[in-house]
Order: sequence, then structure tokens, then C-alpha cells
Amino acid sequence: MIIRTLLLALIVASGACNSEPTWLLEQLDSTNPAVRQDAVVSAGGVDHILITAKLETMLADSDISTRIAVVDALALHHSLTSVEPLIGMLQDQSPVVVSKVIDTLGQLKDPAAVPALTKILQAEPGSPPLNAIWAIGQLGDQTIVPLLSKLRDHPDRWVRHGATQALRNLN
Repeated sequence: MIIRTLLLALIVASGACNSEPTWLLEQLDSTNPAVRQDAVVSAGGVDHILITAKLETMLADSDISTRIAVVDALALHHSLTSVEPLIGMLQDQSPVVVSKVIDTLGQLKDPAAVPALTKILQAEPGSPPLNAIWAIGQLGDQTIVPLLSKLRDHPDRWVRHGATQALRNLN
């Protein structure tokens, strides 16, 4: 199993060095979820518009492990075209996928994610996700200051701390 994974990684890496990522795109279309997932991991290191576009379509993959790997790969691409598809993934049934998406939106630092992250924070006022507080602080949008200021009065000390750090990041 380890040898197969290493061999696949070598093959994918060698195919990915070509100017046209045809071979990698074929692997991303595989009917075998393990092959797709391995290809997604390799695709994270391939900065090519076709690969990024393919990964964005794979956010709807039926395999949860593949969806998680896709979110991680898109974080590595740092492509702002991925923000809207990622925002759509905030509705995923898997809390792990949603958490990864929140983290990735914070890493991409696109203020277009502010409304979606604000909605998440407002939906769970009793226990707002700490990574959503962090992520929204990364986006540089001053319109979120009132909500973060309110969270500084939250009974949970970690929420207060996260809100304070997010406010510091905005300045």
C-alpha cells in the first residue's frame, strides 16, 4: 500500500511537471476514490488554472475524504476564484469539511467571505466556532468590528480571546 502510494505520487509529480496537466486531470476524474484523493494531494502542489478549476468542481465529490483533501489543496493554491465555491461548501453535511473551509477562507483573506462567516458567528451566539472568529479577523473588513466587539463580552474566555485577537488583526 505504501509503495503504491509512493509510486503514484512519483508518477503524478512527473506528469504534473508538464505544461499541460492532462495526466493529473485524468487521475482527478478517476472513479476510484483512493486514486482521486491521491491525485488531489498531488494537485495541491500544481499551480495551474485547469487544476484549480477542476479542484473547485471536486468540492462536490461524494467521498468525504476527497472533499477534505480538495479544501486543503485549494488552500495551497491561494486562488481567489475558489472563494465563492468554498463559501458554498459551508453548507456541507460534514462538520470537518465545514471547519476546513472556514480555515481556508481565513487563509485566502478575501473580504467576500465576510457575510458567510458573519452568518456562521451569528447562527451560534452561545458557542461561535473559534476558527470562524479567527478567519473573519484575517479578512481585513472593518464592518465586522461591532460583532467582534460584542464577542469580547462573551462568557467563554476563549471566545473573548479570539475576538480580541481578531480585532487586533483588523488594525
